[in-house]
Amino acid sequence: MTLGLNNETVQTAVRLLLATAPGGLTISPASDFSMNYGNVNGLGIGPAAGLTIVSASGGVIYSTPYLIKPSFSSFSSTTGSVKVYVSVDFVHPAILELRNAAASGGPYTAISKSSGAQSSLTTTAASGSSLTRYLGLFVSNVNGPTAFTGSDSATLTYTLTVP
Repeated sequence: MTLGLNNETVQTAVRLLLATAPGGLTISPASDFSMNYGNVNGLGIGPAAGLTIVSASGGVIYSTPYLIKPSFSSFSSTTGSVKVYVSVDFVHPAILELRNAAASGGPYTAISKSSGAQSSLTTTAASGSSLTRYLGLFVSNVNGPTAFTGSDSATLTYTLTVP
């Protein structure tokens, strides 16, 4: 009996991980990554461990550092770009909004809600590196009929592109 084995070579490989940064909220790795901001309010009172309050017009931002860890091989480029957008928004988008910053103090900008116009996080992501970014949850200090109690959630979709 003769057994012929074909050799296969992986031409390219890409992986993007999100991880807990020192002093930040715990990122739970699963089929999807997740983080829980806990109870929040428009005054910034009583933030959970791993959160920092940043003042913002019309409310506050609950901020946490996190790590973006790109890995890729067999590409002609040594760097890639990482983008993000809100693929599923909060039920209460007038009160809650996800924002992004390169530094803990900001400036924080709203994360795009369009897959066709994603927010750029970096254009120089090197394989095997860790990039620290800050994810901010803006909470409006609005009072009255548009305020709400209860839980809400949103989904971010990240894209790693290596030329």
